[in-house]
Amino acid sequence: MLPAHTLRISALLTLVSVCSLGQDFVAKEPLATNPWTRTYSLQGMGKKAQVDLPQDWQYTAVAMRIPHGASFEGMYLTDGTDELIIEANPHGEDPRGQLSNLESLPHPSQSYQLHIPTSYAGSLELILVNSGTAPKVQSPQQKGEDESYCEFPPAISQSEWRAGLPAPSPGRSFSNVGNLIVHHSAGSNTNTNFTQVVRDIYVFHTQTRGWSDVGYNYLISQNGDLYLGRDPENGDQDRVIGAHFCGGNTGTMGVCLLGDYTNLSPTDTMLGTLERLLAWKAYKDEMDPMGTNSHRFNSNLGVIAGHRDGCATECPGQHTYDQLESMRERITQRIGICSGDIPIVEEPSLPVDSISIYRLTSTYRPLRIYAVEPALVDTEEFYLIDVQGRSIPILAEPWTSNVWELRVPADVVPGIYVLHLVVNHEARRQRVRIF
Repeated sequence: MLPAHTLRISALLTLVSVCSLGQDFVAKEPLATNPWTRTYSLQGMGKKAQVDLPQDWQYTAVAMRIPHGASFEGMYLTDGTDELIIEANPHGEDPRGQLSNLESLPHPSQSYQLHIPTSYAGSLELILVNSGTAPKVQSPQQKGEDESYCEFPPAISQSEWRAGLPAPSPGRSFSNVGNLIVHHSAGSNTNTNFTQVVRDIYVFHTQTRGWSDVGYNYLISQNGDLYLGRDPENGDQDRVIGAHFCGGNTGTMGVCLLGDYTNLSPTDTMLGTLERLLAWKAYKDEMDPMGTNSHRFNSNLGVIAGHRDGCATECPGQHTYDQLESMRERITQRIGICSGDIPIVEEPSLPVDSISIYRLTSTYRPLRIYAVEPALVDTEEFYLIDVQGRSIPILAEPWTSNVWELRVPADVVPGIYVLHLVVNHEARRQRVRIF
């Protein structure tokens, strides 16, 4: 580990600075303060320093701003148990300097340390966010497996997740949407207080960045919950112009996946909600998921695109970006069913003895489907939908002349699912039970 300066952020009544074996790392009075954020300018490079806070003020998230050209390499936060890496914010376009990612903490705190490599030279701003205590919100109710493939998913409203926070600034603009832009927040993958994370992002966008509201139209947590983002007031949620596409927001709808997917993959439930949301929008507005629309940043910007397709960023992370092509294909299939282009043939439930489920590996649970008619051997596509309308990843291989072996992730929970088959351009579906 690189040698580091240590900045302790703690709760005392007064502001002091502490140094050891070097020049003081001076913590000035806050540059900006309100009930929700405190921003400190730090200059000098002592071995240790301390920013002290009022005893009754806790922070729920931390970010930093450094001069353009400087680097966050080697910086991290720790409370002795958790260690949070500080990296550049993929949405960090700011004329005042380079912003870091916003790190939402596992719990409100007054006792984190910020470690800064001794090689770092220059000033930095420390931004502390206090989004208050997150209300307990009910996860959207599950809906039946028979509902439309292209209905809007159940969602958590702004009035639920934003309770107790300042209202957004009034006044909204709207546009017809031609591009659906997928982002990731580049934050924690382990914080399960999803409502707190959404609140932190909202406070950071409104109180630190000075935006009128959160930048995204929608946000999706790792457990698949959908949060309504920028408040459209009396307009349409999917048409309100946000702040997520490097200044080119008109004609776009922004969806943010909570977490960092540079090195990890989004959860299946998160991707399922994303797919369902984009399918609803594309079907409603007659958009071609496989097509492109001209945008001032990219004349061939995909109808479904990643943030990186129009801006200088790695967002939405390579592991999200790699999922977009297959998602476009599945959404096209959904729309074909919704529009009637692909007819649905309702099959009777398979007899119990025609399905055998057992584990071959710790990763996949095979599901063997026995053909109830010869045409099933010519099946072009299989996929599985859960009771919330989310797609479950599935691998299909012919086992014998009339048997397909379907493999689904081992963590798929037992229950009722709908198995979808496309045979000779005709969609078929039937319920199956996974035990």
